[in-house]
Amino acid sequence: MTEPKAALSQFTAKRQELLGELNQLRLEVQQRQELLLRVEGAIEAMTIIGVTPDEPAAGPAAPTEEAAGPAAPTEEDEAVSWYQPLADD
Repeated sequence: MTEPKAALSQFTAKRQELLGELNQLRLEVQQRQELLLRVEGAIEAMTIIGVTPDEPAAGPAAPTEEAAGPAAPTEEDEAVSWYQPLADD
């Protein structure tokens, strides 16, 4: 086999190897997404039936809203920030 043909053969083999790895990673990502969805569903179900997390153990206290400053705007805040109700005449 000539040198260019050997190189092409190596590149082709490497491509197949990378495609296999990529497909495996895609499968892994899909499985993780499904697991995340199930966990989020379980959290939502537990919240709906009234289960709340335990109070945090004694330790460094989380900063209060005043100490932390104003909260960052949420997507909802940003979505309606342009809306200004009309003043009553």
